[in-house]
Amino acid sequence: GWSTKNGANVDVWTSNGGANQQWKFKPVGQSQKSATVWYRPLSTQERVRVQWRVYGNPDSTGGMEMTQACGGWWKATVPSAGSTKVGLSFSYGSTTDDNGGKLYDVKGESAAVSGGQAVTDVTPNCTVTTKQ
Repeated sequence: GWSTKNGANVDVWTSNGGANQQWKFKPVGQSQKSATVWYRPLSTQERVRVQWRVYGNPDSTGGMEMTQACGGWWKATVPSAGSTKVGLSFSYGSTTDDNGGKLYDVKGESAAVSGGQAVTDVTPNCTVTTKQ
């Protein structure tokens, strides 16, 4: 028989009593964790959109509207990208920020992009306060 359950590293075929068995070893798949993406545009915006390419076999692409976070930062979650390299681009108004056409390539469970720089495994340091 064979297994596709999480954690299975081997596919096994049997011939139901015969002497010939085939074993096929496969590497454990990539993490299916999501990645949190933070973006801070150069000016105040009403809406910001993120587009992504999760590099894999095959690549997957997607995009979504980001949510305002704090301190001018916007936030979105890219599915199934936590341990895989991801290319990011951002758009707002008539502006596209795609690192000069090269995309911002990041890898990790979080990434922050601002001022043409991308930093991974960070969360922007901003404070949310309640208006009195």
